[in-house]
Amino acid sequence: MARTQRRTYRMTLSQFQRYVRDKLRELEKCYQEVEEVRQQFDEIFKREMQAWQEVFAYCYPRVAAQRHELPAPFPEIFARTEKEERLRLQKEIADLKGEIQKGQSQMDELMAQAQSTIEKLRKANPELNEREERLKALM
Repeated sequence: MARTQRRTYRMTLSQFQRYVRDKLRELEKCYQEVEEVRQQFDEIFKREMQAWQEVFAYCYPRVAAQRHELPAPFPEIFARTEKEERLRLQKEIADLKGEIQKGQSQMDELMAQAQSTIEKLRKANPELNEREERLKALM
């Protein structure tokens, strides 16, 4: 028995299962439509961003060169924006350098483990080690 605000519906289990299956299909269809709209928005955003970047690439050098000729608030706005962007880029560079150092230390640690394992294997099987050395000498 299913209840809504004022009504009570009697359903068998198979009817309920069919109802749930139908609603699931409706939800999947809705999800697909939303996904299509999202993809369209992504494409529009990419086109708009590319157009904006082209205009910006054309205008910025000219505005930067003639900054002193602009009305009073604009040079300060440009200076503040450039400072914020510079700080953001410096932070991003510092974060990336930290990731590189972390990756290098992990790589060094793994290399040491691998070399240690190789040494253990060589000591455990001297005959195999001798064969490896003979093969190296032949090359």
